[in-house]
Amino acid sequence: MKIIKTLLVGLVLISTISCNKYESGPFISLLSKTNRITQSWDYSAVYRNGLDITNGIDTSGHNYSQSRIGFADDNRFSYFNEINGVDYIGDGFWEFTDDDNKLKLTYEDSASTIKIYKITRLEQRFLWLEEELENSTTLEFQLIPHN
Repeated sequence: MKIIKTLLVGLVLISTISCNKYESGPFISLLSKTNRITQSWDYSAVYRNGLDITNGIDTSGHNYSQSRIGFADDNRFSYFNEINGVDYIGDGFWEFTDDDNKLKLTYEDSASTIKIYKITRLEQRFLWLEEELENSTTLEFQLIPHN
């Protein structure tokens, strides 16, 4: 009986350690990645190289505090963005890539734009993403569920 308990504790520890997929969490989740991401999200904070640009402070004019993105379980996504006071809406397809460490968005626009985001946190209440731009710029997105 003692051997069975020791083996059981060892299996629980191994599975718990391997559950920490993303650098900012969660440590363990009973929900699948798809169940955690499929909802509508608001941008709670956005940083460009550490500078808070959530309210459109940078030159892009993107007001993330008025923008939103949503993911459906059929691998579709839709977004609403406010840039320089103009509203933009659109949609496309999403998928997990790179052993579920990245999120690939394929926009259904005239250019079929593709963006790849590193997932740093994926919980039911938090979605954190990073985007590496070509000019040594990093965008960090912290999202929370839309009310």
